[in-house]
Amino acid sequence: RTPVEKGHAALAALECLAREASGRIEHAGGGGGVAVATDDMLPLFVFALARARVPRLPAHVRLICDLFPRSRALGPLGYAVSTLQAALAYLLGTSLGSERERAFEEARRPPPSGEAELVDLCDCPTGSCSDGLRRDSLGVVLRRGDRIIRGDPSARRVHHGIFVGGGAGGEVAHYVRLTGHGAQADSSAQRARGGGRWLSAVELRLDSLEAFSKRRPVFVLRTPCRSSADAVLARARAKLGARAYDFLHLQCEVFATSCRAGH
Repeated sequence: RTPVEKGHAALAALECLAREASGRIEHAGGGGGVAVATDDMLPLFVFALARARVPRLPAHVRLICDLFPRSRALGPLGYAVSTLQAALAYLLGTSLGSERERAFEEARRPPPSGEAELVDLCDCPTGSCSDGLRRDSLGVVLRRGDRIIRGDPSARRVHHGIFVGGGAGGEVAHYVRLTGHGAQADSSAQRARGGGRWLSAVELRLDSLEAFSKRRPVFVLRTPCRSSADAVLARARAKLGARAYDFLHLQCEVFATSCRAGH
């Protein structure tokens, strides 16, 4: 669902709660047509959210807050979104909310082995992390499954990757040239293949967006893709840790193409 659709869902829930509360007041002898005050709606909404046990509620609210159009911020829809934010803030302030927040912080930490993992990003299309939205050098918001490149798009060779999102040092899946012991172990095989300087050993890893860019411009490369973002990321996950010989530095382009095209 889009942020606006999620806002409409919150508004529908508030309207349902208001009708139910008015009906119970009327049934108790308080008279018909009683309107529930705004201050009374917040605790009712908090109770409803706590009982509903909405999966990944902070991720849903973060998506709404980051991408909700300003033109819709006023009126009933804006009120519903503000009430949802306030209810979540209250829930996170309780003991149960604190336990969940600690669990979220633990999940965002890199694994002890130092190998980053793809994280569960709910249905958030941008893979927003605690640092907010990520953008390319033109200001375009990066979305999960986007094909991104490093360097001048008009150049003959650029470095390709798949944007994963989620932070924790693992935002981009791309091929990294092996150095140190890994490169030395493959050097004899590389010479045997006659690769010379056109052939280098690489490994598919997850890196931060900053590590991927190496202080160079990063751009979204818009190419046709019939697969969902989850399918693109699943293909990237399946290739993590794979090593290859990068002939003419084209392995990264082949990887990005196969993830988007489903090869």
